[in-house]
Amino acid sequence: MQGIKSKIDMENLFYSPSEKILFYVAGYTDNTSNVKGIISMLQNNYLFFFGICGVKTINTCLVEKSPRYKGMRVFYCTTDSPPAEAHVLNVGKEREDELLTAGYTKEQIQWTMDKWLTN
Repeated sequence: MQGIKSKIDMENLFYSPSEKILFYVAGYTDNTSNVKGIISMLQNNYLFFFGICGVKTINTCLVEKSPRYKGMRVFYCTTDSPPAEAHVLNVGKEREDELLTAGYTKEQIQWTMDKWLTN
């Protein structure tokens, strides 16, 4: 089962190079009020994400405002070496040069975890 989940969920694995944050959108996970169920969900997703990143300090949050991810749980960590399967958030060199020439700052055009989740 873990192998199947890995293949499916790699689509939801992202890396923000400007922040060095690897994050995984686990989806709608808080669909129970049962404490045991919530703890199990957190533990299973922690173990899945730990298996991908190998970083012990993993954080989680619930996306509160977003047309795409509202109500979904995200697991994230800081790392210098994201897995090859992670989608790297960037605008591309050609587009970056175009935007910088147009007067935008590097900070305005860089994708961050927060920008990706809330746009």
